[in-house]
Amino acid sequence: MSKIKAFIHYFFGFFSISITIILMYIFPNKSRAVRKGWAKYQTAMLGAKLKINGEIDKDAKLYIINHRSMLDIIAIESFMPNDPCWVAKQEITDIPWFGRINHAGKMISIDREDKKGLITLLKEVKEKLDSGRVIMIFPEGTRSKNDKLLEFKAGAKLVAEKYNLKVQPIVVHGTDKVLDTQSHSINSGTVYITFLESFVAQKENDWFEASRVKMQEEYTRLSSLAS
Repeated sequence: MSKIKAFIHYFFGFFSISITIILMYIFPNKSRAVRKGWAKYQTAMLGAKLKINGEIDKDAKLYIINHRSMLDIIAIESFMPNDPCWVAKQEITDIPWFGRINHAGKMISIDREDKKGLITLLKEVKEKLDSGRVIMIFPEGTRSKNDKLLEFKAGAKLVAEKYNLKVQPIVVHGTDKVLDTQSHSINSGTVYITFLESFVAQKENDWFEASRVKMQEEYTRLSSLAS
């Protein structure tokens, strides 16, 4: 895509995010509907064609997702039937203006430099679950830059086992090809989203590492389809 087209996309992206943030503050009880509408619009504007494999387990309370691009959040927000609460790094929430979307959406922000970060995470997750929301976590902690998933951080495991949550892993592929925030490039393309089998987290088995292995296998499979 030419630099001019990319600039136009980013301009309209900034405008649409601004309108979304304002609407979320004006209509806090409609926050989910506003976010979902914006996500559908943004996914279409970016030219992302979603191909979904498997089925969403609507009874799951925690979804763990591999992280490739900001489009991961946008794409999943566009069709999730429930109200997702995303766990984000504090640095994201602190971004001037753009970070207000996390404030307005009442997402969870974690300061990884804070020694009490995990305690804060557990407390906020409990509050969100009690209010009927579901928790969305990128267990890698940051975006992977190659075809290998990063090692999972302990936060998602701790949350799932503490509250005995039903977990569903989600694998995304192709979001970084459509929206690459590192090079600021935008290219229409196919985004694959796979919902793997859900389960109840138990301390007695090594479900966390097993999930990472299964997610890696699925990501590799999707890579072969996309090549």
